[in-house]
Amino acid sequence: MRFYGLLIVAVAAIGLGCSNPKAFIIPSDKGKWQAELKLQVDQLDERDKDEFAGFMRREEDGSAFGGKKLTGKETIGDALADEEKFDERFDAKEQAIEEREAKIDAQRPELRSEVSQVLSVRLAKIDFKPRDTSVERSRDRLYTTLVVDNKAEKAIVGVRGKITFLDNSGNKLKSTMIDRSETIQGHSKGNWVINFAYSDVFDPDVVIKNTPVGQLGIVFDPDAVIFADKSELSIKAP
Repeated sequence: MRFYGLLIVAVAAIGLGCSNPKAFIIPSDKGKWQAELKLQVDQLDERDKDEFAGFMRREEDGSAFGGKKLTGKETIGDALADEEKFDERFDAKEQAIEEREAKIDAQRPELRSEVSQVLSVRLAKIDFKPRDTSVERSRDRLYTTLVVDNKAEKAIVGVRGKITFLDNSGNKLKSTMIDRSETIQGHSKGNWVINFAYSDVFDPDVVIKNTPVGQLGIVFDPDAVIFADKSELSIKAP
């Protein structure tokens, strides 16, 4: 009887081992995934199902297990562990980006103040130009002319940053990044023409098109102002 008791315990232990979905070996033949793998994944708790789904997405694009292909030896548990490591690396990278952006943003007020002493930008004109394939204009477009005033002694040869358009209540309508390389001599003015696709179902575009120029505003948020002598006012890399 003792022998049969031990046999039952052994069989039960084997059965429990097979019922552990994390011990299931992921078939290297993807044709078996729907029939065999799905049955095991369905036994996972919701968190592990989500983690395994993330792993499978990475396996599809070739980034799982360090870019190595499945060999038919990896288990669901291995996949979950690989996904957890990926999540940790991703979170660390996201945190590093957030910290870097915070350091950059902390410099902006001082840079904005410095740039305002040497450069000002105002909106002067808005033109609407409808689609015209004869001049290779495949969409309706808005052309905005900005007057740029270089108040410094030396010429400005480059400007990078963001222009934000405001309505007559100071609310943000839309923003666009700029990277200009025109030369504006010291104590002189120049023009920037910035154009973008127009949509009559996009409210900010409609407001910009239909509002008199004097009732619109712009804000210039600089990243860099570069002078002819190669000096510059700019965000410093953290």
